[in-house]
Amino acid sequence: MHAIPHTAHSPDRKQLVQRHDCATCDRVHPSLRARLLLILPLLLLVRECELAQVGSSVNRGSEDKLERGGQWIQRRAADATRCDASLARPTALHPMASSVPCNACGRQMTRRCSRRTGLAFYGCRGFARHRCRFVRPAQRVDARTNTEHSYHVEVRAEMECADSFRLIAHPPGALRGLLCDMGLLNGLNCSGQPGNYSAAGNSTDTMPMVNVSWYAREDGQEGAVLPLRIYSTVRRQLQDVAARQALLFEEIPQPTLRAFLHRAILISNLTAQADSKLGTGHRREMCGPALRPGLRGLPPAMRQGLMEYQLQGIEFVIGKRGRALIADEMGLGKSVQALGVAACMQGWPLLIVCPATMRLVWAEECERWLPNVAVRDNLHIIFSSADKPPWATPKIVIVSYKMVQRLRSDLLRRAWGLVIVDESHTLRTPMSRSEALQTSTIVKLLQGVARVVLLSGTPSPTRPLDLFLQCHTLKPGLLGRDKYDFIRSYCHVQRQPYFSVGRCKRAHELNLLLCEHVMIRRLKVDVMKELPPKVKNP
Repeated sequence: MHAIPHTAHSPDRKQLVQRHDCATCDRVHPSLRARLLLILPLLLLVRECELAQVGSSVNRGSEDKLERGGQWIQRRAADATRCDASLARPTALHPMASSVPCNACGRQMTRRCSRRTGLAFYGCRGFARHRCRFVRPAQRVDARTNTEHSYHVEVRAEMECADSFRLIAHPPGALRGLLCDMGLLNGLNCSGQPGNYSAAGNSTDTMPMVNVSWYAREDGQEGAVLPLRIYSTVRRQLQDVAARQALLFEEIPQPTLRAFLHRAILISNLTAQADSKLGTGHRREMCGPALRPGLRGLPPAMRQGLMEYQLQGIEFVIGKRGRALIADEMGLGKSVQALGVAACMQGWPLLIVCPATMRLVWAEECERWLPNVAVRDNLHIIFSSADKPPWATPKIVIVSYKMVQRLRSDLLRRAWGLVIVDESHTLRTPMSRSEALQTSTIVKLLQGVARVVLLSGTPSPTRPLDLFLQCHTLKPGLLGRDKYDFIRSYCHVQRQPYFSVGRCKRAHELNLLLCEHVMIRRLKVDVMKELPPKVKNP
C-alpha cells in the first residue's frame, strides 16, 4: 500500500482516491481497499489541524515582523531627516564632491536605476560585514543638491608655493571682478592687464597691503597669487559670497594647509633664533650649510664614487629622519643612495624588499658599496620559505615581495633598523585578494620601523591614487585620513556609467606637497651635466 503524500494544500477525498487509483491498488484485497477509504477522512482532518496551527504561528510571527518593521521605518525616517538637513547646507554636497554621503555608514552612495520601476535612486553598499543597504530617492537628493548649471562662477584655491596660494576661476575673466567686489583689489586695477596689483582689506576685515601677482603658470592655469598669511581672510570672504550668490568655492584641503602652515611656523622660528643669536648678517650661514645634516658615517670609497645630486638625495632622506621616497628617474642610482642612507644612519639590521629578479643585483650592490658590512655571515638572501634568517639577525637581509607574505610572522617579530623597499609603486591600491594580503603585510611591517626608504622611478604609474598608500606609510595624515579624503581632494571622479577614479586635478599642489615633505625626484635632464659619458658595451 502506497504512503499518502503530504501536500501544501488539503485535497478533497475524491482527488486523493483518484490519485491512488492505479493498477497496483486494483490488485489489493477488497477488504484493505475499504479500510483505506475509511482512514482517508481521518488523515485529512489531522492534516487540516496541523495547517491551522502553522497558520496561527505564522500570524504571530508576521505581527512581530510588522512591529519590528515599524521601528525600522521610524529609524530610516529619522536618518532621512538628518540627511536632508546635511544636504541643505551649501557646502555639504556640490558637483565637485567625490560622492553622495550615506547617512547610515558614511560611505559613498552610487546612482542606480531600478529594473522593476525604472526610477533612479542612490544606493549604498557600505561595509560587507554590516550589510548597509541605505537607499535615497534620486529626486529628493537632486532637489537638495546644486547642479553644475546652477553655478555661474567656480573658484578653486590651491597652493602655488610654500608661502603663497593661487585662486583659479572658471570662467577665468570672472575672478578679477570678483576680487574687486570683495575689496581685495583697488578699483583702478580691476580692468588692467595681468600683472602685480596692490590689495587692501575692506571696511569689515582689516588686511595689510599685499601684492597680488597675476600670471599664467606652466600648465596653463591663470589666476591671482596671494600670500598664504591672508588665506583665512580670503576664504571667509569667498564663503560669504558663495552663501549669497551662485558661487562654488573649493578650499585648500585641510591636511595640505596644516602641513604648509607648520612648515612656515618652523622656518620663522629658526629665522628668529638665528637673528637673536648671530644677527641678521649671519642668517644665510645659519639657514644654509650649517643646518644640513652631515655625511660623517658615509664610507670614504662611497663618498668619492657618488655624484653631487646623489649626496643631496642622501642628505634629503636624513633630513626627513629616514622616512622618504626617492623617485629619481631610472638610471640615476637610487639603490646606492639608499645604501648610503643606511651607512650614515647605521640602520642595521637592514631589510631590503625587492622583486624576486633583483635579489642578486642588490647583493652585488651591497658587496660593491659596503664591503666592510656585506661579508659572508652578515648578508642573507631569502630564496624560499626554508631560507629563514638565523636567530641572530644578519646585518643585511634581502627578500622578495612574495616571501615577505609567506614569512610574515618571522619578519614582523624582528627589530629592523631600516627597511628599503625597491619598486615601491607595487604598494598601490590593491585590486585583488592576493595583492591585498601582500600589500597589507608590507605596510604593517613598515609601520613598525622607524626608518623607511622607498625607491621607485614611477611612483604613480597609472593614476594618482597609487601614491596614497606609499605616502600614507611614510607620513600618515599628509594626504588625508584615508584614501577617500585623497580622492575627494586630488582626483577627478566619474560616477556614470560606473564609479571610477581618474586623473589628478591638483597636480601642481600635490607635487609641491610631496617634494616638501616626503619625496625627492630628479630627471636626467636636470642632472645631465653631472652624469658621466655614456659607455656602450661591445
